[in-house]
Amino acid sequence: MYQRKTEVGFRWERRLKTISCNYLKSWFLLDLVSIIPFDLISLVSGSDAMQQAKAVKLVRLLRLLKLVRVMRSTRFFRLIEL
Repeated sequence: MYQRKTEVGFRWERRLKTISCNYLKSWFLLDLVSIIPFDLISLVSGSDAMQQAKAVKLVRLLRLLKLVRVMRSTRFFRLIEL
């Protein structure tokens, strides 16, 4: 569920299709890229060590962004529990 702005304020979106579309438009690409094994791809392609290091740094950055998303959701669940 996520909050959706309406004419009278905010409401919680519960429709699975709408939630799925919102996810595909927002966080899906980041999740997809963060699970791709760039280290293995660079080893197979025969690139030099510098390009491999850049790819590893990029993957770490994407995983950090994903961690920020997870932390946001834990705050959300704590809010619901109260």
